[in-house]
Amino acid sequence: MGRFHDCDSQIAVRSHDSSYWPNSDRKPRTMSALKNDTAAPRRDVLERLFNLSPAMLCIAGTDTHFRRVNPAFMKKLGHTEPEILSCSFIEFVHPDDRESTLNEVQKLSTGTPTVHFENRYRHADGSYRWLLWNTTPMVDEGLLYATAIDITERKQADERFRKLQEDSAQELAENERKLQALTNRLVLAEENERRRIARGLHDDVGQSLLAAKMATEELEDSLTGDGRSLAVEVRQLLEHAIRSTRSLTFDLASEVLYDVGLGAALQSVCERAEQQSGIRFQSPESLKGNPIPEAARFILYRVGSELIQNIVRHSGARTAQLSLTLNRGVVRLTVQDDGCGFDAVTQRQCRSIETGFGLFSIDQQLGPIGGKLEIVSTPGSGTQAVVIFPLPTEAATT
Repeated sequence: MGRFHDCDSQIAVRSHDSSYWPNSDRKPRTMSALKNDTAAPRRDVLERLFNLSPAMLCIAGTDTHFRRVNPAFMKKLGHTEPEILSCSFIEFVHPDDRESTLNEVQKLSTGTPTVHFENRYRHADGSYRWLLWNTTPMVDEGLLYATAIDITERKQADERFRKLQEDSAQELAENERKLQALTNRLVLAEENERRRIARGLHDDVGQSLLAAKMATEELEDSLTGDGRSLAVEVRQLLEHAIRSTRSLTFDLASEVLYDVGLGAALQSVCERAEQQSGIRFQSPESLKGNPIPEAARFILYRVGSELIQNIVRHSGARTAQLSLTLNRGVVRLTVQDDGCGFDAVTQRQCRSIETGFGLFSIDQQLGPIGGKLEIVSTPGSGTQAVVIFPLPTEAATT
């Protein structure tokens, strides 16, 4: 071990850059001497590092006055050293950032270092630059050793991105508003056409069929034998046609929906479904005043009718109940049955062209008016379908 120690003391190291060692006599230096210089750098070396660093470096007191700033600091902010040292650094901070800066100084005075603290400093030209600070306090000395990075361009880029997001959101909202308005016009146009066709079926076709039935009954009374049998058959066909026409008229347009409102119209659908299927339906109560916008009312009526028909066709239920509520500007139509139920998760995942026009296609009708459909069902436990529709602001506040 002693042999190696002796060799170590005789090893000479020469700096490739004698300027790194000020006042160097260019004499060989032992490894021990080099280690001592590394452990305790000379003051003039630290001074050179402070002055030549491209980073913004400064030393300040907990009294909020700068003690020293390096050239990069002055260059970045455009102030001279006397200007910076002559007053509290709080005076350079943007008014909106002064309270948070003073709070940070208070934490530093207790020995808590600052990591990634942001504030704005006034440039000599009157503008403000965003600075990102990392500061280490020396509580015993009452000093703060800090580095700062100018992040103004990043902040400006963030602000441009935020503005772009806001503009995009506004544009999206405006497009959605236009789409909903267009959908409403299409729904109203479709409903008007339905009413026109229903009125034509009732007033023209229905009345003609009824007149033909009455004439056939008279003819039936005057005939005998095969002629009478034929007249009876014709009358029965006409009666079936009349029933079908009335049913089609009801399906096309519900006069109750126009005259009374959504709740009453759905009550009529429930009564009809109960007569057809034997399922005991509990109808929804009507909302006071008919507060739902016309286009939404038509869509909700169609959706509710389809949900009721799904119960009749597929549920095997004994009872079903509907509820219609309006709370805080949101309409909820709930249709629930005690039938066989189904695996709603699997059905939704496996939705295809074949299955997409049934229960799960209803949300596609609700989407353009801002509504949605929620379904809860498991095999053997019945089904609950909830239609949720937020009223437009102007409608919700009336």
